[in-house]
Amino acid sequence: MEWWESIRRRVQVEGVSKRQIMRETGIHWETLKKILAFSSPPGYRLAKPRPGPKVGPFRDRIREILEKDKTTAGSDSRGGHLTPRVRGAQYGAGATVSGRPRHTIRATTAL
Repeated sequence: MEWWESIRRRVQVEGVSKRQIMRETGIHWETLKKILAFSSPPGYRLAKPRPGPKVGPFRDRIREILEKDKTTAGSDSRGGHLTPRVRGAQYGAGATVSGRPRHTIRATTAL
């Protein structure tokens, strides 16, 4: 943080050239642009939002299956039975992906 502030001060207050700062510190010009644009380091930022999970549109169907299985005697509650039943709804992912969200869905039954 002190390094960030000292570079900003040297360029903006003392009038040291950007090229001189890059030579002395070895930083890239894009990094120097960010230092001058932000008063503190901006941290990690995504260029675009991450896509939603592939199972997202099928969570309601999975929730229905899990609720129905609670009342069915001898039901396999490990989730392996979800893939073929959800595939009937045009689901294109494998068993690993379809088995994964059951923990999330089970934990958020209030939704």
